[in-house]
Amino acid sequence: MSESLSVKKLVGAKAGESSTLSIQPQEVIFKDTRTGKEIQKVEVWTEKDQGREHGLTMIRKRFSDAFGWGAMTAAYKHCYDAHLKVPGTFRVNRTEHTVLMTYLNSESRVVTSGNNTSSELPSIPTIAKISDLETFVAKFFSDAIRAAAVKVRLPLDSYFFAFNPTQNTTELDYLIGDFEMVFIYDYRYSANTYPVPAPENLVFNNLQDARDALLMFLAKHVSSPREMTRVKRVIATQYTASRKPLRAQKAQNQ
Repeated sequence: MSESLSVKKLVGAKAGESSTLSIQPQEVIFKDTRTGKEIQKVEVWTEKDQGREHGLTMIRKRFSDAFGWGAMTAAYKHCYDAHLKVPGTFRVNRTEHTVLMTYLNSESRVVTSGNNTSSELPSIPTIAKISDLETFVAKFFSDAIRAAAVKVRLPLDSYFFAFNPTQNTTELDYLIGDFEMVFIYDYRYSANTYPVPAPENLVFNNLQDARDALLMFLAKHVSSPREMTRVKRVIATQYTASRKPLRAQKAQNQ
């Protein structure tokens, strides 16, 4: 049975623009009966699409209260405004504590969290070889440092990684896909429950979680032991290189 949902665009040139969507619920990907949070795949039709047989596939997140919804939407907007890698589509309904996000999986593109053991994927797609690995890892760590510069703490669970399971050799990509544990620090204030770290510590924390998230993802999907050995070597080398100037700066400031 389809549902009607009024949503607003949160960011972009048309931020604040409202529309009414027709939604056909599909499978529930995640549900927490304790907190009331639910993640569900849905088909979406705009008012102009009502004649189409199939709608646009999206992810709907629903929260039981305004706190979780508000924290997530604020984190997304901050990351978007800072030009970090986030999903392009983000529609919100404040009254129903609901968010609609881009669904990125397709036959030629798998997007999954490295720290997610309960994947919606029916089987674990594998990676035989990764192209341009050094370039990807260097940029990935650079983005983690850039996030710290705009006061964003990116934990393990925030990262989602993408690859093409139909190719023997695939490129990697990533985005920030889970915003519920993303924390935005403001060094002008301190919070009782969230001690504000020194800026250099925020950088180190971001780098460490970026490294661990990438390793967990690749350990789950890389099928070749030889390729996994190369992966670990490249990640270790780039991680050390990314930390080296930070350590030098920290020593200079002491």
